[in-house]
Amino acid sequence: MTLSVTLPSLSGPGSTPQIAARTFAELDERLLTQELGVLVVRAPVEAHGPIGAHASRRLRTTRWSTINATLRAGAPLFREIATHLGLEALSCEPTLCAEAIATAAAQARAAIIAPLPQEKTWDRLVAGELARDPRVVILFITADELPDWESTVFELGRELAGADKLRDRGGSAREPPDIGPSRARGLVAASSPRHSRSASLVRSPQWRRA
Repeated sequence: MTLSVTLPSLSGPGSTPQIAARTFAELDERLLTQELGVLVVRAPVEAHGPIGAHASRRLRTTRWSTINATLRAGAPLFREIATHLGLEALSCEPTLCAEAIATAAAQARAAIIAPLPQEKTWDRLVAGELARDPRVVILFITADELPDWESTVFELGRELAGADKLRDRGGSAREPPDIGPSRARGLVAASSPRHSRSASLVRSPQWRRA
């Protein structure tokens, strides 16, 4: 993908300056390093699907399982992610919710790929808490807005350049599958028999309709 202009500084009250824009090739290399942390990709909406699929393939080659979450009307993003991780109940408090998700993801060696939640939402608060957790690998994808918490930002254009097209075709026949609820429960149970603590968390009323 072509590199757009360097991102302007987002410094301000309560914000952390973003790292300069990076190329698709640099994103590709970062995904292969197995380095923990939060990445944010800003790209046109039509590129979100291919970027997410490519990131998932790359992470699998380093033996990460991946959770590819999507936004659904009326359903919290992190409720879906928690379900994939085998968590049946979550706290409504963002800090506790993020702690439960980070713990389960770390134990299952699961990387999260998801749209960046909108500002002033519960999901955005949870995302901010997760961004401060050193145990997780998360890739957020957005078309415009950027978070004010610390992250590594990749600014990608509309088209894949020739080299990037070849790189994007890469994959592995031995990649592990996307993680699902049943597989996540098995991974968590194998790594921590005491992980049943999630059952004691409060179920949010807004999820009972789902």
